[in-house]
Amino acid sequence: MANYKETQVSGQITKWNRAGEFHINNAFGLPPIVTFSEETVTKLESGETYIQRCGQIIKQFQNMNDSIQVIDMQNGLPKGQQITLKEIYDIVASLYLDLAVKRDLSQEPKP
Repeated sequence: MANYKETQVSGQITKWNRAGEFHINNAFGLPPIVTFSEETVTKLESGETYIQRCGQIIKQFQNMNDSIQVIDMQNGLPKGQQITLKEIYDIVASLYLDLAVKRDLSQEPKP
């Protein structure tokens, strides 16, 4: 994932923010809400890494036609594509369905 707000603090110390986890509240009949828990990562010259929680961002998917720019998470550069909140929702829901079907198939008794 690209490092948001990456800076060199002093010498070879590097510091950046990232989404350490995210949660989607998908309550029936309500717009989805995504919560990103942010953390600051500090990597020292020695290679030691320290992680500290630093905040959160909450977004309600009110208008599913709103769009965002897609970023290449390897280099942090725009990919030249836009994606709507509806497409993001469909992708995450598809992941759930795919995983649920695979789980259920693996639990079926063998004849």
